[in-house]
Amino acid sequence: MSFNVLKFYQDYRIEHAISGHKRCRPGWVQIHCPFCVGSRGFHLGVHVSTGAVKCWRCGKHSQIDVIKAVLGCDFKAAKKIQAEFKGNARTQSRNDAVASPVRVQIRRETKWPLGIQELTKRHVDYLIGRNYNPADLVDIWNLKCVGPIGPYKWRIIAPIYFKGKMVSYQGRDITDKSDLKYKACEKCNEVMEHQTIVYGYDEAEGDACLLVEGIADVWRLGPGAVCCFGISFTLAQVNLLAKKFKKVYVMFDGGELAARKQSELIAVLLSARGVEVEILELDEGDPGEMKQREADKLMKELGLW
Repeated sequence: MSFNVLKFYQDYRIEHAISGHKRCRPGWVQIHCPFCVGSRGFHLGVHVSTGAVKCWRCGKHSQIDVIKAVLGCDFKAAKKIQAEFKGNARTQSRNDAVASPVRVQIRRETKWPLGIQELTKRHVDYLIGRNYNPADLVDIWNLKCVGPIGPYKWRIIAPIYFKGKMVSYQGRDITDKSDLKYKACEKCNEVMEHQTIVYGYDEAEGDACLLVEGIADVWRLGPGAVCCFGISFTLAQVNLLAKKFKKVYVMFDGGELAARKQSELIAVLLSARGVEVEILELDEGDPGEMKQREADKLMKELGLW
């Protein structure tokens, strides 16, 4: 029994290739490497029989690391997903492989998740319990929710807008029991891949912004803050930020080595594109945990309000 990587990529709509690309070899499934910033060359391969993982650029990785990177989940969730895809992974031959990379059809309109509705009392209470003002969040970010049914059950749904159009969404679990705290819109249901844009893009009207990790951080800080949906980012997001903003403040979660390294990396990439960058460091915690008056004061001091 081994990890059925092909089914995993298909079920999670992860763009992959088993032929039709110079990096493809019999028995391997290739994806754009999530560990190489801006990689779009199907450099990372997983062998369908042995489970070996290797990137032509950055070397060897583990299956768990790949699952964590492509889904943005933690170790516990990755282990559970790995177990779910245990099965007979048959090596594909050149004869029965597709002739080109598997791509997801992009929709004209974003498809809402099953059970979408206005915020219920339970969702409102969740926000109040974390010292948010639900009315303000609905007014600014048009938050919706899903109740006890469907793949996005018990989540607050945050629509993602780009140039006035809703192009995707992300769901935030309110039970604190789900393996995935944040669950992104499936690629087949979004107009644009959310990892090519930033949350809060339309609301940041000036020539400067504050880049944070997640949507809840943006809710706390308000318009002028944007996020890349985690510490992982894509070159497309870097280019988008560089095109719109002259100055970017970067404030990832405090006390985490990985977050600090990523903030330094994106600062280098933005600076190389002519953007003035300043890294703001928290001793611990994340911006979403700040007191509202402190968050408001910070945004005013940065000149973003």
